Amino acid sequence: MVTAGPAALVGLLIDPRSKFVPGKGHSRLYLFGKEGLYRSDDGCATWTDIRGNLPKTTVVEVVLGPAGAADKSVIVANCAPKWADKDKKAFVGGIYRSDDDGKTWTRKMTGLEAAVGQCGQVGREGRFRLANSRSRPEILYYAFGFAGVYTSSDLGESWRGLCHAPLTWHRIEKNSVGDVDHFMLRLKGGNCTLAHHSSGGAILGLAVAPSDPNVVLWTHNSYIVGTFDGGTTWGTLAAETGRAFAPDRWPEVDVAPSDHTHLMRGRGLSLIVPKQVAFDPFDPNRTLAFGYMDIGLRISRDGGDWWEWNYDRTCMARSDSGSVNAVLFDPAVQGRLYIGTGTWGVGDVFRSDDLGRTFTRLSLAQLREKAGRDVRFAVERLLIDPQSPPDRRTIYAAIDRGRSSKGIGGVHKSVDGGATWTECSNGLGPVDVKTLVMDERCPSTLYAGTYGGENGGGLFKTSDCGANWAQLAPDKIGAFTADCVALCGERADALYVVAYPPGKAGFWNDRILFRSDDAGKTWRVLKQAFISSVAVNPYNPDWVYITIPRGMHYRSRGGLLRSRDGGNNWQPIDDGVIVEGASRSRIAIDRLDPRRLIHYSLYGVWIGFDPEAPNR
Repeated sequence: MVTAGPAALVGLLIDPRSKFVPGKGHSRLYLFGKEGLYRSDDGCATWTDIRGNLPKTTVVEVVLGPAGAADKSVIVANCAPKWADKDKKAFVGGIYRSDDDGKTWTRKMTGLEAAVGQCGQVGREGRFRLANSRSRPEILYYAFGFAGVYTSSDLGESWRGLCHAPLTWHRIEKNSVGDVDHFMLRLKGGNCTLAHHSSGGAILGLAVAPSDPNVVLWTHNSYIVGTFDGGTTWGTLAAETGRAFAPDRWPEVDVAPSDHTHLMRGRGLSLIVPKQVAFDPFDPNRTLAFGYMDIGLRISRDGGDWWEWNYDRTCMARSDSGSVNAVLFDPAVQGRLYIGTGTWGVGDVFRSDDLGRTFTRLSLAQLREKAGRDVRFAVERLLIDPQSPPDRRTIYAAIDRGRSSKGIGGVHKSVDGGATWTECSNGLGPVDVKTLVMDERCPSTLYAGTYGGENGGGLFKTSDCGANWAQLAPDKIGAFTADCVALCGERADALYVVAYPPGKAGFWNDRILFRSDDAGKTWRVLKQAFISSVAVNPYNPDWVYITIPRGMHYRSRGGLLRSRDGGNNWQPIDDGVIVEGASRSRIAIDRLDPRRLIHYSLYGVWIGFDPEAPNR
């Protein structure tokens, strides 16, 4: 009898060679996970514990070998390695095989012991993957570490390495909290052309084609790598490498082409975490910048075809370059770009005066001092007062507390271009500021959408440059996610917000689209659904767009929707666009040409054109 809970047994394997009963399926199944390994011979009616002499670690995967003697099943189990003696690099777990239906097990690690012990992943469940092909089940593949793939052609009796990608951790200067930081770089040589950078992640998935054991794929959290010749050569599949744009970024290391130094272009297979997009006001048709949670700042200088990974190793730690939440071009200074970082490390603000090629840290020193070494926060949004002098910009930074327990959040302000900062959160309290917008015709007026804090989050307004904030409609408008406040530039009293009802914040909960035509004094409800972002045409407050991620759990059709009558009626305009990714699905408008739209989600970036949209 299986008594373990659902979190303890997470894998199920059906034996395709077992008896098949129409309407019921195959009779033999295997169930495995943290609590062991079980077999059913009667279609799940009863279960037998076949863990036997396996080590007491999680059974991550089970694969079937060829049929054994006397019709006995040959079973191979991947047991997550864990340390027995870390100092001596001794561990238990690994690959085990049973030739008698699971009664006894033999460890099969010849040729793997040293590699597993040195890979840096022992003790991390899910970082060791096992797979084989139905057409040649005796050929096994075992993957772990940063690019380690091994194969056995004799059901685990011996193993040899297949994937060779020379990698090195290269030390850089201390990061923002004083620790020595490193980048992982791919060196020239080997048989694996890893085109993407790695910030320390390891192999997460492994698969072999059922019809051809020479076709093998493995995944990392930011790329997919494959071989079609049994491991002789390996290459990145989701993107291609272009010309070098920063060939001298790492002159002291003999690096191979990758996104550290070369342009990249996707092939339509991606999983990204976009945070914000910005168009260069001096070249909006060609230059756009994206901030991502995991892959940093990416800039395209050809309208979105090829992309650079932009960071400056002289002032950015790996956590700074890998997590960019806010992206902002200066509207009056050509080449000037601001970014806000954070999420995985202590956040900060950086400025570039050469379109992202080099950066200067505009240090939020007092915030880092207050945070301390073990506290993280993120700069979620940045705003510039367009009426401030270009050489002494007034800049606002919206802060998300992240994992902070010291009340760091709110809004911070600089009146000297980022040289010094002061907090301007009176009335906000210690909250996560998810979105921040400004009435650019009256830049003393700002709106902040917040999450958390004593009131659970809400919409706040200041009319005195952040000196004092007041909450708007606390009985109607609750917590916010990002990009859910939109002002019409020509009529800034027309305001759209997307927020949870008060006290109803939660990932799966619907949000409400509100509209105000009197700068937040009164509100009316336009739509309730799983709305993830809103944008309004800068010339016509009735021309508005929203995103509703599609999916069976969202209880609505979803998609990218447009209204031309202030939210009374909506039309889908998302032909060919993947509107998924929960709160990460966003819509933005090019302010210089409002007919140009950009939609971005976990699955890619789309640039569209709405020819009917008001353009002046």
